[in-house]
Amino acid sequence: MQLLADDDVPAFAVAYREVPGGAVRDLRVHRVTASGLPSGLQALFVTSDLQGYADGPRGAELAGIAVAEAMGRYADERGVDRARLGVLLAGDLFAGADEKQRAIVGDVRPVWRAFAQRAAFVAGVAGNHDAFGANADDVRAFASEPGLALLDPGMHGLAVAAEFAGLRVAGVSGIVGNPDRPWRRRHDDYIDAVAAAIGADPHVLLLHQNPALPGVRRDELSRLTQVLAAAGNGVVVFGHAYSPAPRFALGRCQLLATEGRAFWVEAIASGGDAPDGGSPDGDAPDVGWGSGAG
Repeated sequence: MQLLADDDVPAFAVAYREVPGGAVRDLRVHRVTASGLPSGLQALFVTSDLQGYADGPRGAELAGIAVAEAMGRYADERGVDRARLGVLLAGDLFAGADEKQRAIVGDVRPVWRAFAQRAAFVAGVAGNHDAFGANADDVRAFASEPGLALLDPGMHGLAVAAEFAGLRVAGVSGIVGNPDRPWRRRHDDYIDAVAAAIGADPHVLLLHQNPALPGVRRDELSRLTQVLAAAGNGVVVFGHAYSPAPRFALGRCQLLATEGRAFWVEAIASGGDAPDGGSPDGDAPDVGWGSGAG
């Protein structure tokens, strides 16, 4: 799969209140065209780090639930069959009720299930603020629910990769940190986990941890950048740290920075129609995919 270009104007947006701070912001969802999307899929929805609350019919709810509902409506408007729509989540979908406090962990299963109700499958990784129940048994039980794939090379007994509708997705959950805390590994162990995920030869590699890239505020993981540049291939999605640029070229990888962003990835139309900057012959455009491009 190769990403070609994205529309300048968002396809749709979802308003929510950020945690911490309580500021109202819009999650802007940009439409991206792709070549090589498996024939069993019409579109993918990709996002992460939706740490906040939105006003829903049941009152305040985690922002990801409102985003899932908006995604479903947009799929219907686009004429996309929900049975041919996949969702990729790169972690950190929980927000605490205290708008001044962010560094807490909470249950994100309702967000995943909200997406699963509106798509054929949801594949993703855990962020360092995500919980999937009270213990490892709960994590494994959740990961075995139909249409769901919570990915990691062995943590809690999870699988490193899954395949849906011809799309092979691998993932590494969590971040580099104290392994006594949830969803954290020592630096060397994390790099080994990424190598194992790359070894699964995925079309898409999902990470919560960000690599070191120009303008990314958490820039200490230069080894992760080096591993991706040397051995990675295909699309790599990462969250955790905000990047002023939504996309980068790195070796043979195309990187998507999803912290507080979302992308609607749609197969290029027959006949080669694509947004401005797209290339109907399947070659990635020069503009926009250079390292640090905005």
